[in-house]
Amino acid sequence: MTKYVIAVVIGGAIGAWMGSRGTCETGACPLTSNPYAGALYGAVLGFFLASTFGTGTPSASTEGKSMSSTTNVAITEIKNREAFKLDVLNAPVPVLVDLWAPWCGPCRSQMPIVEQLAGQTGEKARVVKVNVDEAGDVATDLDVNSIPTLIVFKNGKETARFVGVQSADTLSRALGLQ
Repeated sequence: MTKYVIAVVIGGAIGAWMGSRGTCETGACPLTSNPYAGALYGAVLGFFLASTFGTGTPSASTEGKSMSSTTNVAITEIKNREAFKLDVLNAPVPVLVDLWAPWCGPCRSQMPIVEQLAGQTGEKARVVKVNVDEAGDVATDLDVNSIPTLIVFKNGKETARFVGVQSADTLSRALGLQ
């Protein structure tokens, strides 16, 4: 809600400024005909821009952990190479690495499946997510060309790689849980 209010206020202010400086004498150009019309059109445009582009990321993060709203399971978010080495390569259990991006439709379809699996692994395995927009160096190191890419690591070595949306059963088998 706050993002809409901010967008409307900023859009209205910019529209009013444009309207006060405008040179439209016929009234046919709404943003520059007068400050009131400019403010109104600017506020409407601000609202639509906030609706279209203000979606954010699908999962919130807190200190490197994201909590799934459906399963209440912590999934570690990897932000850099050092965290990847610590949380994946040096992990004592198998690790599923989900490489994704917020703008990727198939990644968003994969998300509930990964969250479900994370809820079922317990202490037998770990699930981590790598946002390729934020941790491009990790994606480059792993030679990821398409997303979603899901990679299973055991004892610091890659043992399985999947590109595209995968079922929970496929991922569970790759982790050695079935």
